[in-house]
Amino acid sequence: MPPPPLATEAAVGVPDAPLPWSTPVATLGAGVVGGALLAALVHWTPHFTSLPRAADAVLNGCVLVWWTGIIGAGAAALDRLAPRWRASGRWALGMGLAAAAPNPGILAGAMVGSGSVPWGPVLLMGLAAGAAFAVLGAGLGLARRSSEGLWWRLPLAGALVMAALPASLVAAGVAVQACRGWGTSLPRLVLVMVVVLAGVLGLCGGLIGLALAERLHRATRARERVGEQVRP
Repeated sequence: MPPPPLATEAAVGVPDAPLPWSTPVATLGAGVVGGALLAALVHWTPHFTSLPRAADAVLNGCVLVWWTGIIGAGAAALDRLAPRWRASGRWALGMGLAAAAPNPGILAGAMVGSGSVPWGPVLLMGLAAGAAFAVLGAGLGLARRSSEGLWWRLPLAGALVMAALPASLVAAGVAVQACRGWGTSLPRLVLVMVVVLAGVLGLCGGLIGLALAERLHRATRARERVGEQVRP
């Protein structure tokens, strides 16, 4: 008996349907929602920079919007450059490299504050963002391992990874404080801000996952229509 068609496709390693080039527009929509909430959070919390409060809020929102758009482009590009890699590897590399590029919002904030670009901190922040979004890409790619349930698995994976980022940063800061003997206590306001920021980023991550699920659904349907047309 010949193997069923699905087994044959798995045996020869047919690549997944790639994300369409319109993916950055979809992920950018998620960034607009998350960026607006982040800007409101920055505006209504204690101010720690020399920038005007409104300008700082807008810049923080724009930073997140840029990242959400550029990671969609990175994931779509790696889907074509390395179609036979696992989705977790493709999206981790694509999103990580894209997010590591200098962010216009960060550059603008640095120039407004100092009149010149401090490339050291900017590049360091880019590396940190690249690592964070590589983790997001890996999580979303792992959730893509099956075509079933993408509408809930991708948003759930995106929300969990993004919500965990603030807690991870705080944990790293506490570890540094402990190593230097500065104590490990945190002000209650900081803890509240971390929880609220985790909620904002978690919502944004969920929307990114939803955007990717919608783009994958369309790409898969398009591939199926092409297959029906060429089938004898």
